[in-house]
Amino acid sequence: MGPTTEFKPFFSAAPASRLAAWLLVGLALLCLALVGYRIRKGPEWGRPPGASVRPAGGERPELRDEPATDPSSAPEPARPGGFLREKLKRFGHNPYRVLATATGLLLLAYVLGRGIGNTRRDWPAFAGRMVLLMLGLGVSVGAGEVAVRILLFAQQKANSIEQLARYQRGEPIKVRGTHPLCAIITASANTSLVYELRQGLDQDFGHRRVRTNRHGMRDSREYAAERLTNSARIVGIGDSGMFGWNVEQDLDYLSVLESNLNARADGVVYEALNLAVPGYNTAQEVEMLACKGLAFKPDVVVVGWSWNDFDMPFCVIQEQNFRRKDVSFLHLFFFDQPKLRDACYVGVADSRKYERGRVSRNLEELSGVEGAKHSLRRAKAMAEENRFRLLIFGPLEERIIAICRELRLDCYDTFERIPEGKYPAAYAIHSFHPKPEGHRVLAEHLETDLRERGWLEPKLCRK
Repeated sequence: MGPTTEFKPFFSAAPASRLAAWLLVGLALLCLALVGYRIRKGPEWGRPPGASVRPAGGERPELRDEPATDPSSAPEPARPGGFLREKLKRFGHNPYRVLATATGLLLLAYVLGRGIGNTRRDWPAFAGRMVLLMLGLGVSVGAGEVAVRILLFAQQKANSIEQLARYQRGEPIKVRGTHPLCAIITASANTSLVYELRQGLDQDFGHRRVRTNRHGMRDSREYAAERLTNSARIVGIGDSGMFGWNVEQDLDYLSVLESNLNARADGVVYEALNLAVPGYNTAQEVEMLACKGLAFKPDVVVVGWSWNDFDMPFCVIQEQNFRRKDVSFLHLFFFDQPKLRDACYVGVADSRKYERGRVSRNLEELSGVEGAKHSLRRAKAMAEENRFRLLIFGPLEERIIAICRELRLDCYDTFERIPEGKYPAAYAIHSFHPKPEGHRVLAEHLETDLRERGWLEPKLCRK
C-alpha cells in the first residue's frame, strides 16, 4: 500500500488552547466587521465629540448657535448600552487600530491553536511563515494602491473627455469655490486663461447689475469684429478694477470713456471694449488679448494695472498627479471618500480651495515680476505686429515702472498724475476697486492722456 496522508487539523493543541484560539478568531472577525461598518459609515462615524474638523480646502468650519438649555428640564435618560456603544465607536473610528488588533488576535490564535509548547526547532519555521505572511500583506497593499490609482486615472480621463464635450457644446463649467466671483465665471477651454466671464449674463451681483455679451465682456452691447468706417477702437484688459467691481453696469471707466468720447460728436465712432476679468494677473490679461482682443483689431490697448497683478490668479487649474507619494489613495478610497473627492478634483478652484502642490507649473512661472515682464514683452510684440498702441494704466509701483522703462512701454501712473488730495478719498481712485466717482475721474484722465498722445485718430475701416 502507498503512503497515506493523515489529516491534521489547523488547531492541533490541547482542547483548552483550541477553544481559546477559536474565541480569538471570533473576536478578530468582529474587528473586521467593525472595519467594514466604519467604511460604510464614513470618516465622521466615531469621531470624538468636540474634535476639531478642518473642512476640505482650508475653510473655517461654520459657526452654529448652540441651543439654549433649560436648567429645570430633566436630562434625557441614557440609552441602554450607550456607554459601550460610544466606546466601540471611538475604538472603531481608527480603522488601522482595529486592523492591528485583528491581526494580533489572529496571530495569538495561531500560536495558541498550534501549540505553545512547540520545540525550539519549530520556532524558525513559524517565524519564516510569519515573515512570508507580512510580505504577502505588503505586496497586496501595494498592488491595491496601484490598482486604485489606475482606476482613478481612467475615471479622470473619462471626466476630462466629458468636460471637453461640454466646452464644445458651450455649457458653463462650474468653478469650485464659495467666493461670489464663482457665480459669474466659468472654466475656460484655454488653460492659460483658466476661467472667463460667463456669456450672456444679466443678473444681480453684489447688489449691482452685471450684464455680459456673447463674447464674455462686461458690456451691455455687442461688438462686431469688423471695424466701422471712421472709427477708433480701444480694448481694455485688466482685473476687477477695470471690470468695475461693486459698480453698476456701464459705470466702469471704460464704459464712461466710450460715452464721453462719443458725446464729442466729432464724426468718429469710438468703441471701448472691456475684456477685464476679476482675479486675473498680467499673464492672463495678455492671453485674453491674444485669444479675444486681437480679433477686434484695436487701435489702442489699455492694460488696467493693479497692485496684485504680480500674484497668482484668483482661480487656478488644480491638477492631479497620481504618482504623488504624500497620500495613499487606497486609504482614501476605503476610509475617507470626501477627502478622496478633494484629492482627485481636477479643474478650476478659487484661491481658498486649491493646493499649492497641485497648481500648474506654467501658472507659477508666469507669476511674479519675471512672469509679468515676460507677458508684457509678449504684449509689446503683439502691438508691433498688429500696429496698435499699448498703454499701462493705473497705480504703478516701482517694480512695474522699472519694467515699463526696460521694455520701453508707455505708461500712466495715477499715483503721480492724480495726486492724493485732488479728489475726495471716498472716490478710492488708487484702490483695487474704485467707487463710481473714482471710475468717472479715471475715465476723464484716460481720455485726456489718449488725446494728448494723439492716439484717438480714427482708422479707415480696418478689416
